[in-house]
Amino acid sequence: MRTIDPQARIVQLEKSFLETGLFGDGSDGAPDFNGTNTFTFASKSGNTYTLLRSIFCTDMFVRSGKTLKTAGYRIFCTGTLLIESTAVVRSGLVDGGNAYLSSGGTPGAAGASVELGGSGGGGTGANGATGAGVSGSSGGTVSIGMTASAGGAGGGGGMGGGTGGGGSGSAGAVTSNRPFRAVNHYLLSGTALIYGGAGGGGGGSGGGNVSTVSGGGGGGAGAGGGVLMIFAASIVNNGSITASGGVGGGGGNGGWTNSGGGGGGGGGGGGLAYVVYNNYAGNLPTASAGSGGSPGMGSGTGQTGSTGSAGAGGVLLRYNANRKTWEL
Repeated sequence: MRTIDPQARIVQLEKSFLETGLFGDGSDGAPDFNGTNTFTFASKSGNTYTLLRSIFCTDMFVRSGKTLKTAGYRIFCTGTLLIESTAVVRSGLVDGGNAYLSSGGTPGAAGASVELGGSGGGGTGANGATGAGVSGSSGGTVSIGMTASAGGAGGGGGMGGGTGGGGSGSAGAVTSNRPFRAVNHYLLSGTALIYGGAGGGGGGSGGGNVSTVSGGGGGGAGAGGGVLMIFAASIVNNGSITASGGVGGGGGNGGWTNSGGGGGGGGGGGGLAYVVYNNYAGNLPTASAGSGGSPGMGSGTGQTGSTGSAGAGGVLLRYNANRKTWEL
């Protein structure tokens, strides 16, 4: 049996790579994310675009130095998706903030759950005090994921002159692991969305010098990587396609007299990159873990904090419809 696709091409169904329409209908045309163009389906801030809904392209271009954040939505492309050198298509990737002196770092925000599942947020870095250090906040947990892509624990704060450092914030976990291997536009476990990675734990603050000087604040933790989904007939990736976890922020240095440095924030767990295509060329997608943040230095007899732990790696699923196989 033969039919005609939206580009007026004759398709012999029994020999076609995938069912007609699986790559969308091309109704959004051929968007060019070049840092100048604007679109009703995406917001723009500088050289970064963020999707406001799923998009259905004929061809699609992400130019060098530009970033497209999918933000829980999907990309469909009946023709070629071209990502130029230094261009990025990513699910979210929110890093933790660095501590500044005794002020703890801000956490990486959780990925929103819309058409695709979100991710766990990072824990907040603890603020330093003149007494004993304070433990960092725990990372955000993910209820249903495709692997145990937990966040990394935050680093502990260094001891001050006569005071203990704060403990590390515990890593977020994936509480239910549901593997999924099927070609589908919806990543569901029952009626629940499958999420990406969990958040890292915040860094503990350093111990103070008992009287007047506070220890360094803990670094904020990275958020877990989100879920990224692309269905494109042809992908040429000279840049980056990523669902990686956020990096933990660095701990703050202790004050000038015998105070401990803050611990680094934990890295977020890697997310889920799900890519379906007929032809693929260039750099492979990634769903790597976020690295832990560096520790703050102690002063005088105060000790340096601990480095935050990296999160666990996420999941990369690539289906080659031409070969009809899942590729590693």
